[in-house]
Amino acid sequence: MYSACLKLFISFILFYCTILNYALAADDHGNTCKKATIINVGSSAVGELTEKDLDFFSITIPSKGRLTLFSTGGTDTFAQLLDKNGVLLAENNNSGVKSNFLISKELEAESYCLQVSGAEGLYSLTVEGDFANDDHGSSCETGTVILDPRGTTIVGELSTYADADYFRIITPTSGQITVSTTGETNTTGKLFDANNIALETNKDSGIGSNFLINKDLEVGSYCLEVSGESGLYSLRVEGDFFDDDHGSDCSSATPINSRSTRGELLVNKDKDYFRIQVPEKGTTVTLQTSGDTNTKGRLFDFNGVFLEEDDNTGDGTNFLINRRLLGGSYCLEISGDKGIYSLKVEGQIAPIDSFEPYCSGQTIYDSTTGRLKIPDVRLDGSCYTVEMQKREEGFIFDLISADPAQR
Repeated sequence: MYSACLKLFISFILFYCTILNYALAADDHGNTCKKATIINVGSSAVGELTEKDLDFFSITIPSKGRLTLFSTGGTDTFAQLLDKNGVLLAENNNSGVKSNFLISKELEAESYCLQVSGAEGLYSLTVEGDFANDDHGSSCETGTVILDPRGTTIVGELSTYADADYFRIITPTSGQITVSTTGETNTTGKLFDANNIALETNKDSGIGSNFLINKDLEVGSYCLEVSGESGLYSLRVEGDFFDDDHGSDCSSATPINSRSTRGELLVNKDKDYFRIQVPEKGTTVTLQTSGDTNTKGRLFDFNGVFLEEDDNTGDGTNFLINRRLLGGSYCLEISGDKGIYSLKVEGQIAPIDSFEPYCSGQTIYDSTTGRLKIPDVRLDGSCYTVEMQKREEGFIFDLISADPAQR
């Protein structure tokens, strides 16, 4: 009796395990999208369909692109592609090899669900994708920063579904920049300023079907967009930037303590600045350049008031300014074509380093501190020394003090 019960119990256990194994085998890849087997793009998985069986797979794509799904094997398969809300996007029965399904669809970056059904039997599922390779950002804000605009080469890749690559270029000073690509990929370049205003676009001025942009730029931040056909390319950024030899404005001007000074304009938009000190009694000063470089001179007092300018009254294409000046400080701006020039100063000027202030209306400006000192200002019939502080923007000064001048 006991032996018979034991045999019956063992038979029941074996039967139950057989049914359980069959159920597990039938549901090898989940029976809903929530229980789906996760499968990555670029991989494969084996499945088995039993009677009335449905297999589900979950696929997440990293970016916009084309997702391709297909089965192989001797089993007749049918597939439906669903979005995360269960909405049918595509379905196919036998577009693949023999009686296998094949689905290929352009999709956004998201998670999707694939339902596989069909005849009983084994099959192999393959997941492939061609997605945007965002190696250099998707906007000017996320673009790759070019650390050295004087000479940098960087490799990029445009995929079928990548709209463009972006690069941020920061120019240390004014200068001329050249950006171009090389390689077999057809490219288009577009250069933007810091406000996303397009400055220049080029398609094929470079080698073959590559773009080339050559542009004079001021100091600042710029954005380069590279678009075109899918493929690899090499981006080259070269800049002709300069170290300003004679200041970038009147506040950083080079003091003139000699009769002749050499200068160089490194790009067409370069400007050099010189500070000239005239003694108390005033004098007639002649300022002129010499050399083969086309120059233009503009003279200001040190309150930023424009006094005079000249383009080519001097020899050849050189400027010449001849003017009677009162005692005080003056600023000379030199601009023109790229090249070397020699500045000559005639007339009585005071060495700036040893100049002593007079109580006679003479303006003293310290470019290091931004202080402006006028030793003789008539207020209510008395002589005052007025000190002012230059603001960061432009030649605007705020009053600091007004004290009786020392005579």
